[in-house]
Amino acid sequence: MLPLTWPAYRRTAAGRRSAGARDKDWDSMADVTMDIASNGSLQTAERDVLVIGAGFAGLYQLLCLRDRLGLSVKALEAGGGTWYWNRYPGAWCDSESHIYWYTFSPELMREWEWSERYPGQPEILRYLNFVADRFGLRRDIHFNTRVVDG
Repeated sequence: MLPLTWPAYRRTAAGRRSAGARDKDWDSMADVTMDIASNGSLQTAERDVLVIGAGFAGLYQLLCLRDRLGLSVKALEAGGGTWYWNRYPGAWCDSESHIYWYTFSPELMREWEWSERYPGQPEILRYLNFVADRFGLRRDIHFNTRVVDG
């Protein structure tokens, strides 16, 4: 596990947030600093955004923020997302497969074919891995990483 040490979320020199500041006072995006302890050393990296979690929503946020908005972004994931952890016997999606997938890319939709109407956990996990590989998302995900303070 690579613990994320905090405070790692800070304002730029343009305006540090004071103790009494309200959220509406944050008129521009703050920089994010990650201090990740690994093998006894401390690494610091500046990011525009940290995405917490790499499940369906986290992967999509990473893709949009990085590829569409051009932001410097990393996702932090403790394991592998909801469908990584939900491995109990009979874990299936309660939504039909044609609803439970990404629709932002017609190419992606053509490249993947579900094997059943209500996909099970192994197939959903394969799909998420396929999407992560297809869009090169793994390079911007820190696995086995937890936010321990904030």
